[in-house]
Amino acid sequence: MNSSSSLPGSRERGSALIVGMIIMIVMAISGLSMMNTTLLGERKSSNARAQLQAFLAAEAGTSKAQDYLILNWASYSCTVNGALPGMSGVAYGSASYTVTAVACGPDEITLKSSGIQQETGASRDIQFVLQSESLRGGGLGGAINFVGNVVTFDTPNSNAFKVDGIGGPAITAATDGYRDGILAAIPSDRIDNYIGGVVTADFPETWSTASGLQTLVGAIATSPDARIYNVGGDVDANDLGSSSNMKITVVKGDLSLKGNDTGAGLMVVYGDLSYQGTPSWDGLIIVLGGTFAVGGGGNGGVEGSMFIADVDTSLATWAFTGSNLAFDTNGGGTADYTYDCDKLSDARDLMNATGKGLWDMDAGDCSSPGSGTGSGGVVMTQWRELIAR
Repeated sequence: MNSSSSLPGSRERGSALIVGMIIMIVMAISGLSMMNTTLLGERKSSNARAQLQAFLAAEAGTSKAQDYLILNWASYSCTVNGALPGMSGVAYGSASYTVTAVACGPDEITLKSSGIQQETGASRDIQFVLQSESLRGGGLGGAINFVGNVVTFDTPNSNAFKVDGIGGPAITAATDGYRDGILAAIPSDRIDNYIGGVVTADFPETWSTASGLQTLVGAIATSPDARIYNVGGDVDANDLGSSSNMKITVVKGDLSLKGNDTGAGLMVVYGDLSYQGTPSWDGLIIVLGGTFAVGGGGNGGVEGSMFIADVDTSLATWAFTGSNLAFDTNGGGTADYTYDCDKLSDARDLMNATGKGLWDMDAGDCSSPGSGTGSGGVVMTQWRELIAR
């Protein structure tokens, strides 16, 4: 009698085949899963890159808009939803940006910068606010202010001499070139004596043009109780005012203050001004002859502000002479030139209504030390990304 049965070896080979197939299926599923994960990761990475490129383009738009308005605030005609000139679809790498106005105001503009990645269409939007800020002190932002090229800037090479902007710049200049010339003249180990630094200022028309200065000085000279001297030698050094009794002094020529001469208020010198000894002044000094010089020792100076330009006041219509300015205090001892907005405001109050309108100080200019901006310009006051909902 014949009988058949499965051999043990055959059963083992069958089991191994099934296990192998199961392993292959699992590996295939794992491979597919890994491929899907990799592809998903690549898609996410690609999308993240596109989003980043769009964001960087939008951010570039905010900077370009600020740069444009720094130069063109007065002439820019703001239109809601209108693009800033030259800022529509501007290429930035593999993306582009467009900057449009959201809200328009005389001193504040709300803008939106939209960045778009060209290949994917990914987009990011940034809304920001730019504000035009005038110089503090009604245009006099520093303890010393120059409109013109300062070719002589000679000060003591010691800690005895200090110019303090009290929260703003120590010195302001009308152009970057003029600023750089002043900085080059300051010894590197004495730059800390100029607290607030030397900056370029955007002077308003009253201070930046000869016609503006002529109108301002005319208003000063016709203000109540203004004393007009045709030559410096006629000036009564004992009647230049005090902090509690400020006065207006206009000198149509050069002036030299000597010894312990002190004064306060608003002084205009058509020519050059010199200190000999320890004179001091509280308020504003305007020097139109282009030169301020100090000789001798002592500890004089200014608390308030000083403005220096070179104007031909002999003309019917004043004009800048084109000559260079000089600030020579090499013999100035321990002189301090300190910005004081309150004393400037007090000096301004001596003028008539016309003068006050020309020298326009905001009510909050002196609310705190260094209030306002030292150099004027356009600042970004708000920034936020707009998230789609």
